[in-house]
Amino acid sequence: MASIKRKIIPLLREAVEAIGNQDYQKGLEFAQQAVDVDPSSEEAIVAKAVCLSRLNQDDLAEEAYRSAIQIAPSNEHAHYNFAIHLLKVNRLTEAYERCQEALAISPHRNENAQLKAKILQQMPEGERKSLEAKKKPIPSAQGELQSDGTEPEHTIKWVKDAEPWWTYFGWAIAVVSAVGFGMLILIHGMQYLSAIASSTQKPKQLPTSSYDGLLRVFGYTAFIGGDAFMILDVIDRRKSPLWLVPGVILNCLGLGWVVLPFYLLIGRKINIIE
Repeated sequence: MASIKRKIIPLLREAVEAIGNQDYQKGLEFAQQAVDVDPSSEEAIVAKAVCLSRLNQDDLAEEAYRSAIQIAPSNEHAHYNFAIHLLKVNRLTEAYERCQEALAISPHRNENAQLKAKILQQMPEGERKSLEAKKKPIPSAQGELQSDGTEPEHTIKWVKDAEPWWTYFGWAIAVVSAVGFGMLILIHGMQYLSAIASSTQKPKQLPTSSYDGLLRVFGYTAFIGGDAFMILDVIDRRKSPLWLVPGVILNCLGLGWVVLPFYLLIGRKINIIE
């Protein structure tokens, strides 16, 4: 894999440079070489599609764009450049929808908003009103929506790519924390009652439970996993750092099962830092 990347990077660099110089035939040659080296490289396929579009090979360009998006549905550049291609061939509704996909991935990227405005400007009024009338909020990977109808912005790529398993991991940590806390109460509660039953006086020190090792495993897993999840998720979803105060404190007390479900169900939907 590393050797493939070493081969493909210089080819992509040459292709991008040729595109920048508007030498699309040369760019196509380098992009095709990159695709030959790694047929699964969406960046190489997008570069090829850009060149094909500029060379007016529209059907081949569209085929390449769709191939890149099939390989990497979250590749913003594929959606953005495909929207430019569709605008070029005057398929304005499809260009608008493709631009919306790019905006859903990177809502704060100026180029996406500018392209959307350009498409709407060229669109007939009736078609534009029809699009606005049927426009719907875009759900995120977890089905959550922000107040403006767009998905939460991820800032850590591998966390975004790990969804929905990343969210499942958060719930798993909450379950581990709850089970560990329940075992702690049950085992030491039974110890205490047993000691009370065998003596008329409260013992100064309870006997060590044979389950203490297991409790430590649950405790450390919930503490380290809970804090790591909260910190990374707050950064990824651009939440207020104030969420970390109850998160870290309650995780230290073995009460991650209290704060994690609350954060997952409610905290993720509010308080985006702009």
